Amino acid sequence: MTVIGGGENYTQNCTLSVSNTDGCCDLYYPLQTLPSRRVGNTFCCSMFNQKNLEHSFELAFSEVLKSISKYKRVWIHQYLAFPEVYNILASISSNQSVLFTNHGLELNESDFWNRYEPSPNHLFVEVSNFSSQRTKRHVNNVMFEYAGIWRSDLDTLCNQAYSDKSTFFVSVGRILTHKAFDVTIRALRTDQVLKIIGSKNQHSLYQIFLISLSLFKDVIFLGELPEQEKFQVLSQAIALIASSSSQSLSGRPRENSELLGIVVLEAIMAGTLPITSNQSAFKELMEFFDLTDFIYRERDVSDLRRKMEFTLGLDDDCYGEKIQRAQYLLRERFAWDDYWSRIRKRLNDVRTTDTFKED
Repeated sequence: MTVIGGGENYTQNCTLSVSNTDGCCDLYYPLQTLPSRRVGNTFCCSMFNQKNLEHSFELAFSEVLKSISKYKRVWIHQYLAFPEVYNILASISSNQSVLFTNHGLELNESDFWNRYEPSPNHLFVEVSNFSSQRTKRHVNNVMFEYAGIWRSDLDTLCNQAYSDKSTFFVSVGRILTHKAFDVTIRALRTDQVLKIIGSKNQHSLYQIFLISLSLFKDVIFLGELPEQEKFQVLSQAIALIASSSSQSLSGRPRENSELLGIVVLEAIMAGTLPITSNQSAFKELMEFFDLTDFIYRERDVSDLRRKMEFTLGLDDDCYGEKIQRAQYLLRERFAWDDYWSRIRKRLNDVRTTDTFKED
């Protein structure tokens, strides 16, 4: 995958975590998804061993379906996104275990839950408690487990003292309306700087709207950046601002605007405090990291501005203590290094119940 978002990044790291623990794991992902060609769509199979890519090749989706029977476990990410999930489930036998994980792309949500038939060998492994509670509306065999960083990456980053940071704020994410960059821009004073990292589309009406909001403010659209450059910008910023909202600009509800909040984890890893809206998934993370002082009411520009001023008023010791505490919790609970080990332990704990059965 050359250009990936948070969901794709999560899936790749999940694959690496499984291969790091079990020795090998194969990742199948689409290179094209044309509804008229479904089984003829082109996929890529990347074969990993101990986190190392050993082999990669292209094949038709029909060949993917033929390959499924050789695996003990099949893990379907983005199971609410596309109708191809039905073909995959039809290719799985009763003695194979199936795991499901949602990343928020839910184009096929209603149809999936109308058609889905529970099985004792199915387990939904969601990315957060918030996401798992949404899934529990439909099925009972649901768990969640946190992940988001590799401990080795955390070890290579050095925290900058608060007084040594540059005086700008940063936001990260694709230029989409549910990310609510417009709220962040409105909260920015004319003497402050905001840098936005994320893919942009010059023909997008929302992109044009954001540019118009930025006319008399210092907003810099950096576009997509390589990971190293992204973390360099994150580490230099006073704070990350994540404004995702559970309602659109027009007021329509969007419950799945965030299911975890990888950007919050990335900011903490880079030694930068996050300021987030009280969107449910963000609130869950901020409470876990004891950072509730940096939560604002979603789409409330004045409240966000107050949190920005509060952050600017911190001293080195207070800022450093909050980051060190958050990084400790990040290392203990959100590491990919032992993610699959933690899930396997949970599988062993429920294996003797009727909710999940592995042969």
